[in-house]
Amino acid sequence: GEPLPPLPPKRLRGTVSRWLNTKGIGWIIMDDTRESVFAHNSNIVSSLDEYPCLREGEVVDFELGPDPFRPNVQVALAITGPNGKPVVGGYVPGEKVGWLKGDTITEVYVGNIAYSAREWDLKKHFSSVGHVKRASIVVDGWDEKNNHPFSKGWGTVRFR
Repeated sequence: GEPLPPLPPKRLRGTVSRWLNTKGIGWIIMDDTRESVFAHNSNIVSSLDEYPCLREGEVVDFELGPDPFRPNVQVALAITGPNGKPVVGGYVPGEKVGWLKGDTITEVYVGNIAYSAREWDLKKHFSSVGHVKRASIVVDGWDEKNNHPFSKGWGTVRFR
């Protein structure tokens, strides 16, 4: 494609080298120095997804700033797509989410889960693929009327 225009002062450009979707963290290789810098999804300014995430190989712009827990360490802040556009992100069901070991996917994101589904439903369904170590569905509160958690409609399955 066309080359990207120059960056504004203080903005850096890099490529997402690894993204652990279930933890919302990853690393960006800076174009100018080829050094790796830590990124957290709370520092994504604009995303096309409801749940901000980065995609491995995605080009992003960012600023460097101190890690709130380790002020002497620099991390990626104000992360956007090139020239302030939203980041791409967009993991979909079945895609690897940063837990790849060799040629084996050890954890997958599962979306569009029925709100009535439970962890054991996921575990049973995915056991046909391999031994399921853990299945998790993200919940938000408790449904008092029906006596079960409010599912957010997505989760993860981890294989051994």
